[in-house]
Amino acid sequence: MKKHQDSKDADHSILQRLKTATASQHSQVERRFKILDPHLSLDQYIDWLAHLYGYYEPFERMIEPWSSEIAINWSGRCKTPLLIRDLARLGVTEERITSLPICH
Repeated sequence: MKKHQDSKDADHSILQRLKTATASQHSQVERRFKILDPHLSLDQYIDWLAHLYGYYEPFERMIEPWSSEIAINWSGRCKTPLLIRDLARLGVTEERITSLPICH
């Protein structure tokens, strides 16, 4: 049980450091893309999710082979399945999702 707790503590420490270190970049992105704008349309929100998918999908696919060596709970942190689910629930077809542009 101690080892599991140590791992959870390490996960939290790493994630907290990452969150703190990237706080200003998160604020810049939120201001630039106005994702928190109460007047954001559904189409704009879908476009935002599609852009996130285009970033996360190739990154997470690239990291997957080394995920067992990463100190954090990798599978629980992956965004791609959640983005696919949200896009689908918002009416985006599987065909459109798989044809979305991705970062290289």
